[in-house]
Amino acid sequence: MDNFIVTRTATTKTYSNLWLYQSLTTSFRSVIDPYWYQVKTSGANHRQFVRRGALIQWLLTRELALTQPLIDEGFYTTQRLRGTYQTVSHNDISVFNDLPNVIATTKVISKGQYTLAKIIKQYNIIQIHFADPNTKRQIFDYDSINETMG
Repeated sequence: MDNFIVTRTATTKTYSNLWLYQSLTTSFRSVIDPYWYQVKTSGANHRQFVRRGALIQWLLTRELALTQPLIDEGFYTTQRLRGTYQTVSHNDISVFNDLPNVIATTKVISKGQYTLAKIIKQYNIIQIHFADPNTKRQIFDYDSINETMG
């Protein structure tokens, strides 16, 4: 995470130093099972994926790009991801519900729960907005969502 801004109703985090770790050998996969792909920021885990398609969808949703092609099974590699995106966690559910200029919706993991997220593009940066866990937010079944998004 590069920086974050806290206001009275929301916390904004900016991510631009993202790296993809592709672990496709059996020995590496056994260490981080079951994830084939890990996105890290400043050396810390940011998001993990079992399926290539889920990784690609996550990148596209945030307008992030690979800097080299994904490799085939049997190798380990890292690459920097090109692009910047922000997350905005709202502690006022009415502000979240009334967000203007929403271009799409998705689901995100927040505090171990899948919840609704709204996507906005502001100042040419994708923002992923979601309600804080302390609000009465919409929660989705983890297992069914994880099968499609993991």
